[in-house]
Amino acid sequence: MKNILLHIVSVFWTISVIAQQTDSLANVKPIVDSLDEVQIVGKYEAKDVAYSHICIVKVNASISFDKTLTDYLQAKSLYQINDYGGAGGISFLLRRGTNSDQTIFRWNNIPINTVTYGGFDLSLFGFEGNSTTTNIQEATAPGWNLFLGSQLPPSAVTNFEIFTQYTSLNSIKNVVSGKYGNKKIGLQSGFAHQYSKNNFYFKDVYKVEKPRERITHNELQQYGFQQDIRMNGKKSTFHSNVFYQSKEKEIPALMGSSRTGLSQQNDKTLRWSNNIVLDSTKHTYSFTQGITYDYLNFTDKVHPDSSFYIDARFNITQNYLKCLFESDTLMKFLFISAGIDMSNYWVNTNNYEGLKHETNGSLFAVIKGNYKNYEASLNIQQFIYSKNQYQRPLFAVFAGAHFLEGDLKINCLFSEKFKEPNFNDKYWVPGGNPNLDNELGWNFEGNIHYSNRINQTLYSTFLTGYWMRFKNNIIWNPGFAGVYTPENISATSYKGIETGFDFSCNIKRGQVYYRVAYGFNRSIIDGYTNHDDLIGNVLSYRPQHILKVNVYGGWKYLFVGFDSQFYSKRYTDNDNNEVFSLPGYALFDAYLEGLFTKNMHTMSVQFKVNNLANKAYQVIRSYAQPGRIYSLSFIYKFNKY
Repeated sequence: MKNILLHIVSVFWTISVIAQQTDSLANVKPIVDSLDEVQIVGKYEAKDVAYSHICIVKVNASISFDKTLTDYLQAKSLYQINDYGGAGGISFLLRRGTNSDQTIFRWNNIPINTVTYGGFDLSLFGFEGNSTTTNIQEATAPGWNLFLGSQLPPSAVTNFEIFTQYTSLNSIKNVVSGKYGNKKIGLQSGFAHQYSKNNFYFKDVYKVEKPRERITHNELQQYGFQQDIRMNGKKSTFHSNVFYQSKEKEIPALMGSSRTGLSQQNDKTLRWSNNIVLDSTKHTYSFTQGITYDYLNFTDKVHPDSSFYIDARFNITQNYLKCLFESDTLMKFLFISAGIDMSNYWVNTNNYEGLKHETNGSLFAVIKGNYKNYEASLNIQQFIYSKNQYQRPLFAVFAGAHFLEGDLKINCLFSEKFKEPNFNDKYWVPGGNPNLDNELGWNFEGNIHYSNRINQTLYSTFLTGYWMRFKNNIIWNPGFAGVYTPENISATSYKGIETGFDFSCNIKRGQVYYRVAYGFNRSIIDGYTNHDDLIGNVLSYRPQHILKVNVYGGWKYLFVGFDSQFYSKRYTDNDNNEVFSLPGYALFDAYLEGLFTKNMHTMSVQFKVNNLANKAYQVIRSYAQPGRIYSLSFIYKFNKY
């Protein structure tokens, strides 16, 4: 009977439709905005948006073809990206020292964190040119939210784009896309393909006699397509989107090994969403429905005759539904939002018997008030249908004030945290732990942001301080024979500050942009059952210092850019063993772009050098990163407005 009811609910979700309601507050061109931590440079467009569902602010920004999502976040934000070397490697995002699966990814408003990875593999998202990225500071999420959304034309426009890129990794990437829109309809289609041999030299610090080698068995082949449609009625908006991508990737060999990796990763991912927004005079009703499907086949044949041979296959289906009601009351001084979101997971894998199923969901309510220069909100969230149900509702309180005509903003936030162990934590073989407890915690932070404009010069600065504590924090640690396994650390804390400065100046047909951002983080073990000697140690792979500097300038047809980033030393285990620690490293990227426009046609040619100093470094222990990489990109655009 239970399975029949679940099937009926699933069918209902499949025929339901989606929604997302946002209120536009401002538009800035060019962008030099320091709200939260995502910073956009030069030619990108952005807007600050107040968002109604369990969050405070978000920064919305267009991503250009010449930067992948991974490159963009790595160079332009205080996020930390961990990947395994070469194009298309599995890459995860860490925020303020929190785990990769504590950063929630949503695509067109549906959650897309994979059950197997916990986090989201950034390398699987291949349509950055047709997308927007948004950073959301969600009240009750253990870490943070990152939104990925389709960039549909809001009015009459016909657009066609061709992108081709060649790199010194023996890599080629091609993307073709088109858009059409008017006040009633918006259409978007795109196709992408990438191939790379990932051949690169690296300094093998774990070898004595042969310290420098070339990786030749690390090929990547991936392709995908995306299709969007938006229809506007008098008081309604409908949006449907399909995204599919397939990837075949050879995992690089471990440093110090004399044999090739012989590890193969095959991924297939499908995202389908439908959304509708119904507007009345003071109320908005919205419905969100989405289906995600992930297939992973990871094969490791390094030790085919041993007990550590891995042939992991996962089939994951998620059905998601959100219903939302929003209302403006009391002459728009008060805003009320309430609703329900639910997810149904089905996982089939060869690592354990039977079809695993879970249902998760929550009821939420948001009350936000605005009066003159002051604003405040109370967010409440109650989890339901949870296998390890957390009974008491979680809450978050936000308060903010704007002074000097909005140039000076002061915000503070207190929120509770909660996360259940995902399927990856519990069932991954080898290393899963089905006996994990739920994570509980809280977060406090304060932010000061100041911006000003003098003639054609815009500048801003910000300072943020935060303090998070977790009980039963789920951390993956290396175990026997290098196999990682998750465990609950009884108490952890994350303290730090983030600060930055932006400067932008437009001079006739020229532009200059400068940005520097610094983050300090102390991710510490406060309590560890039966291991008092670990108390006070730094959690693995958490750098204490992150520094990012971006410089961009151009005049008429020529543009020059320079990005740099620095990460301090990281320990690779919670024992803080100096022998296995990874030294700090600094990376420098430079690019030169020629931009030619005539009537409705635009041609762009960009030459870029990544890792200009040819630095030998590791992000994950034993996996070499490429040295200096050259790339040449061609972009043609046709725009008719």
